[in-house]
Amino acid sequence: MSVELAEGRDRDLSLSVVIPVYNAHETLGKTLAAAFASDYPDFEVIVVDDCSTDQSREIAGQFPARLIRQPRNSGVASARNKGAEEAKGEIIVFIDSDIVLAPDSLRKFADAFLSDPEIQVVGGVMASALADKRWGVTFIGLKSVHILDARHKGKAQYESCCFPSYAGAVTKGAFEEVGGFDTSLAGIGGEDYDLGLRLSKHHRIVYFTDIKVGHLYLPLFRKLKQWFKRSRRVLLPFLRTTGRKDNPNGPLEQFSVMLVMLSLLALILASFFPPLLWASLGTFLLSVVINYHFYYFVASQKNMPFAFYSIICNTLYYLTVGIGISLALARFMASKFVRTALSPIDGMRFLLSRTPPYVILFVTSRCNNRCNYCFNWQRQDESAKRQELTLDEIRKVSKSLGHIKYLAITGGEPTLRDDIPEICEAFYKNNSAHIINMHTNGYLPEKIVDITREILVRCPHSFLMVQVTLDGLPETHDAIRGVKGGFDKAVKTLRHLLPLADRFPNLGLRVGTTYTAYNRHEMVPLHEFVVNELELKHSINIVRGDVRDPRSKDITMEEYHEAMKELRLDEQFKERDKHAFAGMKEVLMRLAPEENARAAKLGRMTYPCVAGKKVIVIGDTGDLYPCEILNKSFGNVRQGNYNLRKMLKSKEAEKIFSFIRNSNCYCTWECILPINLVFNLKAWPLVFKTWFKLKFKKKPTD
Repeated sequence: MSVELAEGRDRDLSLSVVIPVYNAHETLGKTLAAAFASDYPDFEVIVVDDCSTDQSREIAGQFPARLIRQPRNSGVASARNKGAEEAKGEIIVFIDSDIVLAPDSLRKFADAFLSDPEIQVVGGVMASALADKRWGVTFIGLKSVHILDARHKGKAQYESCCFPSYAGAVTKGAFEEVGGFDTSLAGIGGEDYDLGLRLSKHHRIVYFTDIKVGHLYLPLFRKLKQWFKRSRRVLLPFLRTTGRKDNPNGPLEQFSVMLVMLSLLALILASFFPPLLWASLGTFLLSVVINYHFYYFVASQKNMPFAFYSIICNTLYYLTVGIGISLALARFMASKFVRTALSPIDGMRFLLSRTPPYVILFVTSRCNNRCNYCFNWQRQDESAKRQELTLDEIRKVSKSLGHIKYLAITGGEPTLRDDIPEICEAFYKNNSAHIINMHTNGYLPEKIVDITREILVRCPHSFLMVQVTLDGLPETHDAIRGVKGGFDKAVKTLRHLLPLADRFPNLGLRVGTTYTAYNRHEMVPLHEFVVNELELKHSINIVRGDVRDPRSKDITMEEYHEAMKELRLDEQFKERDKHAFAGMKEVLMRLAPEENARAAKLGRMTYPCVAGKKVIVIGDTGDLYPCEILNKSFGNVRQGNYNLRKMLKSKEAEKIFSFIRNSNCYCTWECILPINLVFNLKAWPLVFKTWFKLKFKKKPTD
C-alpha cells in the first residue's frame, strides 16, 4: 500500500528533521550546525531532549530548532515518536545527534521521494571521509563504511529490511501507518531493526548511495560498550532477519560472531583438554580469513600496520557482540522455560483467588455514540452530572482485590478517559491481571491506537484484547449507533491496530457485534467482512437489559441461536497457550451457546450462578454489582472505604447471594455462562469430555 503525499510530488516537499538527544553535548552543536547549513529551502529541525543532564539543551537553544523536552527519560524510541508526532513536514528525516548532514543531503532525500511515487522510505549511507586521527575511531568509521559498501556493491540504490535511524527518511503517513518506533525497546538498540521489519511488510526501504552523511564516532572502548548494550537488545530482530537476503546484519557478520565465540569457548575448554587450543586458533584464523575483504579495504585506505590493528579491533567487536547476544539468548531461553513450566499453574491460579477473578470495570458513562440497544443509556444521558471514580480511587479498589484472571474495561466509551493506560497498569501491578479486554466503538482511531500502545508497554505480561464494535455494514452500523461515519472510523481503528498486533504478541484484536432486530438481516455479510476482509475474530452477543429502543429486542432466543449455528462462531477461537490445558477457551466458547439455549428452554441457569462471588461489576461512580443484569448493589466503594473484600462479606452481599441461589435467577448474559462452567464441579465432566473430543478430533486434510 502507498501513502499519498498532499498535492502530489511536483514541488518541494516539506521535511521535518527529528533529532533525539540525551547527553550529547560533545556532538550536538556540530550536528545542528550542519543541518542548518543545508541548501534545501523547506525544512524544520526538531530536537527532542530526553531529559539530558548535560548542556545539550543549552546547545540546542543556540540554533533556530524547535526544542521539545520529554517529561521523563523514556528512551530514544519514545523521543523519535514524539518528534514525529510534532512534525509538520510531509517527510520525517530521522538523524542521530552525532550525525553530520552534507549541505545537499536534505535535497537528495527529497529528490529520492520525487523520483518514484511508490517510495515511502529512504535511507542514506555513511561517508568514507577519514578525518579523525584516533586509530580506534578510524577503525569504527572504516568498519561502518565497509559494511554499507558490501551491501550496495557500487549500486546507486539498494533495498534492506532495516530502517537507518541514523539517517533515514519516511513519509509521515507510512510512519503512522505502522505505529512508529517500538517504545518497549527502551534504551539503546533494536528499534531501527524492528521498525524496518514492520515497514518492509508494506513498503520498500530504499537506500540511495549518493545521500552521504558523516558520523562523529565515539572512542573505541565507549563504542564497544554501546555495541554490547545494543547486542543484548536486538536478539529477536537479529534472529528474525537471519537468512534474509536483505539481512541488515549480513550473514558474514553473523558467521564471524559465531566463529569468534567458538574460538573463545575452545580456548576456555583448552585448560581442561589442551588439544582444543588448536581448535581455538583455527576458528580464530578462519574468522580472519573470511573477513579478508575488510582487511584489504583497510590496508588500501590506510596501511598494513593499521590492517593488523584492525584484526584486533574487529575481533573485540565480534566478541563484544557475541557475548551480548549470548547473554540475551540465555536470558530469553531461561525466561521462556520458566514461563512454559509455570504456565499451567499460573493459568489455573484464578481458581484459588479469594476475591472475584473476573472484574468488569465501567470507567465512564460518557459516550460519543447513541446506540439504540444500549442498556446503559440512562446513565449515559446523565453522564455530565456523574462523578466518575478517579484514578487514585480505582487504584485503591485494585489494591483491595487479589489475582485477576480477566479485567474488562468498558463504559460508555472508555477511551474518552485519558488515563486508561494508568488504570490498566494499576491492575497489572496490584493484581497481575492476566487478560485485559478493552471495549471500544473505534470512533477515535488515533487516540485508541496511542492508548493501546501505552497499555502494551505498561503491561508487558498481560494479554490485551481490544474489541471494536461493528453492528452492521456502513449504513446499518451508523443508523444503530446514531453517528455518521462510525463504521469507517471503526474500520480505520482496526486497520491502524493491526501493525501493533504484529509487534506485540500479547495483543489480540476482535470485532464485537450486538445481535438486535435492526441488524439480524446483515449477520452473514457482516461476519464475512470481519473474517475475510479484516481477517479478525468475531464475537456476537444478543441484546440485553433495559435498552434505549425496546424495538431492538424484537427477536427470539431461538432465532439468535439458529443464526449462531449458521455462522459457526465457536470454531474461530483457538487458545494461544501451549500448556496441558490448552484449548479450554475453545471448549468454553463452544459450550456457552449450547448452555444458553438449554437455559432458555428450562427458564433457569443450567449450573448455579457464581455472579458476585467470581464476577463483579464496578460502575463508573463506584456502585458494586454482582453482574450487568441484576440491578442489586452491594453498595458504593466510596462508602465502603474502597475495601471490596469487606463489602463482599457484608450482610447486604449475603442477601444478594441468597437471592441468586434461591430464586432461580436467570438471564442470557453470555459472559457469565463460561464462568459458571469453570466454577461448578458438576460441569467439569462435560467440559473435559468436550476438550477430549476437540483435542483428538481429526483435522480435515486439504
